[in-house]
Amino acid sequence: MSLIQKGIQKGYIKFDEERRFITYIHQNKKRNYRNPEEQVQAEAFLNLVLIKQYPVECIKQFVSIKMGTVTKEADIIVYNDKACLEPRIIIECKKQDVSELEFQQAIDQAFSYAYATPQNVKYIWVTSGIKNRYFEFNKDKDEKKDTADIPQFGVNKLAKCKYAKGGLTEALLIKDSLIDEYLEKKQKALPDYQIFMVIADDIGYDATGRSTGNNELEFIGKELKNFINFVEENE
Repeated sequence: MSLIQKGIQKGYIKFDEERRFITYIHQNKKRNYRNPEEQVQAEAFLNLVLIKQYPVECIKQFVSIKMGTVTKEADIIVYNDKACLEPRIIIECKKQDVSELEFQQAIDQAFSYAYATPQNVKYIWVTSGIKNRYFEFNKDKDEKKDTADIPQFGVNKLAKCKYAKGGLTEALLIKDSLIDEYLEKKQKALPDYQIFMVIADDIGYDATGRSTGNNELEFIGKELKNFINFVEENE
């Protein structure tokens, strides 16, 4: 199952009948999915939610960034908090067939957003869906460092290594797909079977702990024994 299919299944995105427009459900944002950059951005958003496990409430797309007298738009910002006050990661998305020059310009653009953001953004991810660059960033010290990835949700320090390109994403998607398929087949394969259900209105004591002089559990126990005997005899 692809990220897009999983995103639809989990209720993070939806499409119109012609699959021309995508709606990001949490923000209620409708965008032109035939725009190649939007396709990459949809995948990046779902990667953050489904693979990196960031809560959707901590992610904002199409974020206005004030840069002097000009207002620009960051594709995606991930925040440390659900109030979206502490930015953690800035993501800039480009179409898959982006040129090297355009990709470098996107990197420069992402850093300009990070500098313009009042708080200290810690990570930057620039992606074309095919090519990815990741950076650790410290605005106060004016430090930029290439990294192998951005951290999972809840992880403060990056691991020193990562899976080969596409490996982690594909592995997690395959795992989810296999679990879904197994549960679906198991449910279909289960035959009809007898069940024993009962409600005890009186178990011998009231809410204060006083004896009621009656205990339906004794009768229920006898009926359960009869039910078990019946099932065993008819297997």
